[in-house]
Amino acid sequence: GGAVRFLMTDANYGPLETFPITIQSYSGASASNTFTLRPASGNVVTLTGSSTQALIVLSGSDYVALDGSNLVGGSSRDWTLDNQGAGSNAVIWIGSNGSNGATNNTVRNLRVRGSGAGTLVGVGIGGPTVSLTSNGNNNAANRIENVRAERAQVGLYTSGSPAGGKAT
Repeated sequence: GGAVRFLMTDANYGPLETFPITIQSYSGASASNTFTLRPASGNVVTLTGSSTQALIVLSGSDYVALDGSNLVGGSSRDWTLDNQGAGSNAVIWIGSNGSNGATNNTVRNLRVRGSGAGTLVGVGIGGPTVSLTSNGNNNAANRIENVRAERAQVGLYTSGSPAGGKAT
């Protein structure tokens, strides 16, 4: 085990991708065994796609970091995610998978852009389905920092089921 970092080296991603890009929970995830996706040093990156759900979905994932700064520990927004899909979608969605909550994830230093009135949420935390009534179970300790949301009805959404553990 150990921490894994994927560094994006190209300026543009998306035309050949199938969306959503879903990151599931994985065995051994911990504070020292994290998964980080970020631009490589000095790179400015755009991920463009069309999804009726979200461009990136963290489904019951733990210890995942989506960090848009191209400097370790930086605060610049060097990664833009642009969901051009129609429907009640999100740009990034963090959701529980049944009773398996998404915990200890970080979304920071990003620009998230929707398609306008069709995009419901910029960054959301809830259940498995994108909606403004999506109650997740056992989602906890997730952080959203320094994210600029554009062309979305709701910039940031979080909700949890009273019986299944609130989102924190």
